[in-house]
Amino acid sequence: MYIHTKLNIILMYKFLFIFILILFITSCVHTNGVASQDVYVVSGDVAKKININKRRPTIYVSSQNRETDGSLLGKIQDGLKTHGFKITRRPSSADLILQVTIPYSGSMSLSGLERTVALGYDARILSDGNDVSGIVADVLLVTRSVPEAKNEKQATLKSISQRQAIASSALRLGVYSAPVPSLKPFPSSFVSLLSSEICKRVLWVLSK
Repeated sequence: MYIHTKLNIILMYKFLFIFILILFITSCVHTNGVASQDVYVVSGDVAKKININKRRPTIYVSSQNRETDGSLLGKIQDGLKTHGFKITRRPSSADLILQVTIPYSGSMSLSGLERTVALGYDARILSDGNDVSGIVADVLLVTRSVPEAKNEKQATLKSISQRQAIASSALRLGVYSAPVPSLKPFPSSFVSLLSSEICKRVLWVLSK
């Protein structure tokens, strides 16, 4: 009788341990409901190429709106660093300005996302339906030139509005997955794919 009771207690603790372990693994893997799901990209028209005569240009990465997750900008900066870009926090000293804007994130139909991307940079958003959870990104890359100055202090202007834009290239792209409860904050899977795609396009735009 004593042995039987002891075995039951041991089995109960084993089942409890396994149950807690399953809950822990599930909570780690399914952050935002998308960490284990496939995420796909929707590309728009090919962006216009621009030239810059520097081996290691300095680039400033920014966003116009609060919808842009800070982790996305950080991931883009890390990706550009690995390709030889120098990152600066001072737009006035940058050879390139990369502006990433997220005009929409949430539920939409896949066809709506594809048409939204096809419309191009800064166009309207077709957020009908709820087939997928998607993020739309508008990307603008601008090359700028500092006017000639007599000394180094004058060459680095305090106001970016005083700098001269040489050329620019704009594009729109989107990423999506099966419907998930929330995209706030942006799931890591979305951030990884979107940042990677943006870096690829920056490299292509600047390639000769």
